Amino acid sequence: MPTGLLLPVAHLQNVTVTYTDFTINPDTYACFPSEAVPHPAVQVALLLLAFTLGFMGNFSVLVLVGCPQFQRASLGIYLLNLAANDLLSALCMVLRAIDASSGWTLGDVGCRVLSMLSDQALYTGVLLLGGLCMHSLRRANSHLLCTLAWVFGFFIALPAVLFSRVSHLSGHILTCQQHKGRALELPLSLLKNLVGFAIPPLLFILSSLPYVCFRSNDWKNKWEKSLILSLTLAFTIFRSPYHISAFASTLMSGNIIEVNCHLLFSTERAIGVTQMLSNCHCFVNPILYCLLWNKIREFLC
Repeated sequence: MPTGLLLPVAHLQNVTVTYTDFTINPDTYACFPSEAVPHPAVQVALLLLAFTLGFMGNFSVLVLVGCPQFQRASLGIYLLNLAANDLLSALCMVLRAIDASSGWTLGDVGCRVLSMLSDQALYTGVLLLGGLCMHSLRRANSHLLCTLAWVFGFFIALPAVLFSRVSHLSGHILTCQQHKGRALELPLSLLKNLVGFAIPPLLFILSSLPYVCFRSNDWKNKWEKSLILSLTLAFTIFRSPYHISAFASTLMSGNIIEVNCHLLFSTERAIGVTQMLSNCHCFVNPILYCLLWNKIREFLC
């Protein structure tokens, strides 16, 4: 054995190490996960509140507009389908409340179903609003357009079944989320969030054109266009901020933009807050129906 590799014990006791020339590089250590924003208890309370208000409001609209005594026109067909779509979003709130309270307990299949239903509610809602904008510009077959909105929304949401799975959040707690690590998942996630924050403002501008250019004294059409304008504006205000934050998170996941811990934590907090705002949208439309849809007011009175 070579003796040159051995040091006497006395020498080891006198060895000192100084770190005066050592500097920490923030790019070389991992970011530790931050606390959930909002707090899980607040998330559960808001989700259950959104479900209760959304279910009661949209179910009431379905019963009211669906009864034989209610005179339905083309606008009523669109709003009936919007209420059904918002009711679907409200039902998803219950499953998300379970995920936020104690972790995901419904297995991998339940996670995939939840993700697909959430995406379908987004895409179908955007397509139905597009049909409403077409209705404000030119009358079309409302039954056909609503059916196409549900069919296309279903097929566009199918990739969520492939890319959603249960993963470990911390310790033994599981969560349901869509992953963006594979090659095909990144562009699909970018497309979803682009649809969520870019198309609603365009629909709002499109729906505002006939309202701004409207010069007739027909108050019936004015109320109709005011309702369509308000629905597109509400969708933009409540839905777009979340998808802007999720779009930025997707860009960071794909290393398209430079990532640091501060930017990562800020994006996570923005997603948490704006997702709660997006969840509240499911009970906003029934309020607008009662305020601006004159047929509902006349029927109730």
